[in-house]
Amino acid sequence: MSRAEAGGAPRSLFGSFEQKHIALGLSTGLLAGLLALVASVTSTLFIFAGPLQESFPVGLAMTLMSSVIFGVVSAASGARSFSILRTQEVAIANLGVMALALHAAMRDTHSREEIEATVIALCALGAAFVGTGLYAIGRFSLTRYLRFVPDCVVSGYLASVGFLLLKSGVLALAGADGFQSTVTSLSNPDAVSRLCGGGFLALLLLIIESRSRSRLAAPLLILAAIGCFQIVIRWSGLSIDSLERHGWVVANAPKELQNLPPLAPARLREVDWIALLGQAPSMVFLVLTSALGEMLALSGIERVSPKAQDVDAEFKNAGAANLLVAPLGAVPGFHSTVHTLLALRFRAPRRIVAAMIALVCLLALVSGKPFLQLMPWPLFGGMLIWMGVVGLKDWFFRGLLEMKSAHAIVKALILSVVVAFGFYQGMVFGALAGAFLFILEYARTGVVRLQISGREYHSSLTQFDDRRLAAIKELGDAIVILRLKGYVFFGSAHGLRERVQDALASDRRLECIVIDFEEVAGVDGAAAMTLEAIGRDARAAGVEIVFCGLSEEHRRSFAGLGLNLSAGFHLFSNLEQGLRYAEDEVFSRHRPSVVAQDPVSVFAWLVQATGSEALAARLAAAGEAMRFAPGEAVIVEGQQSDELYVVAHGEASVEMTSAGGGLVQLAIFGPGALFGELAYLLRTPRSATVRAKTELDVWRLSRSALDSLGEEAPAAALAFQHFLAARLADRVLGANRLVRYLSR
Repeated sequence: MSRAEAGGAPRSLFGSFEQKHIALGLSTGLLAGLLALVASVTSTLFIFAGPLQESFPVGLAMTLMSSVIFGVVSAASGARSFSILRTQEVAIANLGVMALALHAAMRDTHSREEIEATVIALCALGAAFVGTGLYAIGRFSLTRYLRFVPDCVVSGYLASVGFLLLKSGVLALAGADGFQSTVTSLSNPDAVSRLCGGGFLALLLLIIESRSRSRLAAPLLILAAIGCFQIVIRWSGLSIDSLERHGWVVANAPKELQNLPPLAPARLREVDWIALLGQAPSMVFLVLTSALGEMLALSGIERVSPKAQDVDAEFKNAGAANLLVAPLGAVPGFHSTVHTLLALRFRAPRRIVAAMIALVCLLALVSGKPFLQLMPWPLFGGMLIWMGVVGLKDWFFRGLLEMKSAHAIVKALILSVVVAFGFYQGMVFGALAGAFLFILEYARTGVVRLQISGREYHSSLTQFDDRRLAAIKELGDAIVILRLKGYVFFGSAHGLRERVQDALASDRRLECIVIDFEEVAGVDGAAAMTLEAIGRDARAAGVEIVFCGLSEEHRRSFAGLGLNLSAGFHLFSNLEQGLRYAEDEVFSRHRPSVVAQDPVSVFAWLVQATGSEALAARLAAAGEAMRFAPGEAVIVEGQQSDELYVVAHGEASVEMTSAGGGLVQLAIFGPGALFGELAYLLRTPRSATVRAKTELDVWRLSRSALDSLGEEAPAAALAFQHFLAARLADRVLGANRLVRYLSR
């Protein structure tokens, strides 16, 4: 009996795990929580620094409060989610710019308390706007418009995250704010000792991770470092004040719990709402950059996660979490690449890791400085350096030489922009580079899904009419069908024009080009001009252009772009109608009798089928003539029936019930068409309904009549059965040829 069967498997609020998985989740969660603390401190400095530095303690409380709520939401989210939410520098940096603008506008007319309350309200509104935007994107499945992110952009984003972690670790240890001050700090013994301590820890973590098979090794090393630090300071008798002065513990942190929530109802009257209204355009930009950051983060996480990802659900999850923190005056965020990848790297239970992040941040929020000072500052810096080196190794150097040259250049440029100008600028550059690569590669794939001649693909009227079928086999090369897909823009439209020009130049028999837009999502202005040029090229060559499947939206787009569809183009609602028009145009020039749709003599049709007038006469006598009014059903889908029909005069349409319950027209039968033979031969229910489109004259032959004829005139019955078998075999061969052509 297994431990699970014996009831020995541990149970928790997070599900059933082996004990080692719980231990791994707790240790990895502690590690992630410490990283979240570092990130909270550094993120707060984006807003509450410089002229707002006096409000840093309340700002740190806001950031920690967001981290607690995000951790709880991540831990409580369903099993399908595998990402961890956290406050994000991308969103907070935007708020920092707005906060400085508010301070500049209010410093001469408002008190420090009023400016502080207004900045807190700014953060709360930012969280509300970001939450609403992210939730709406997920709710209405708008992520499909954000998912066209090339792999090199995602890799460049992840490598940039690695660089920023490395940079943050070095700056934190050096106590500097840039490269120049870092170099200057090397003359400071305290800074050198912190750099050596943090660098040594990062080196140990890299060695242990690469050499040890245990996933607990790295988290245990972190815990051991914290324990050793506490032993050393107690053995040496060093005071906390001394450690603060030398930069070995956190100094700039609140000593106790701040008044929460930061934006209490009593402070709302201190807010300058008019000044906040002036930041409305920046709020829109905040939502856009947060959505882009969320998409890049989820794309990066998806690269390494073993589980399928519901991006819409993740966006809604992030949106709901931001809407939860907004009323409390906290700061916005979204899914964290660093913390999620950390959990995935150690294969730790994501929900336990998220809960531990919330717990660690809650302890820091409640305890303040005493809790933060349990960990040495070089520990935080060393962890950042370790994560940064791992990120650069995995996402920049690994696989760089195997990438396409253009992709490798874009990946390197994204990282270079981040190094030279900043993460935000790198994100914008990556988005632009991704859009450029998408357009370039999409243009290369072409908008033409299928190019086929009228000989291989024809209308249903021709398919079931022997006279038209014989004519199309001879004249089908006069028609070329182009079925389009996707979005028609300047690049793909140029490829379409080249296809048309090649067809015009290569075949002098060409008389009609049918272009099907049914699977086209949209067109742009340059594409409309190219289509107009295609019309001019075709008219100059004496070739007609037929547009099919244009939706009302397409027609409005063309009209708005100045393309006059009625001048030089023939328009039809679907490919069937367009093909029939093209075939009729070709037939009218070369086989006028085929287009005339003259009534067919059933006796002459039977003579052609059996090869004998005598046999045809016996067959004609065995059947009966029938007439149906327009709209009347000849055969009904699903019913048992033992008759087949030949159209003598008029037209009939073939209809089938769709999955949604509506009727779909499949084909049109004209004079000379035979239908109903499949169910007749297989003894199966009717697969479709055939309804008279006009006044319809048919000849009907029942199974019982053919059986009786088999006894009285077996030669006639046998000849007709051979004809039916040959006809079905010819249709199967034609279908096989079409399938082979479509699968190229």
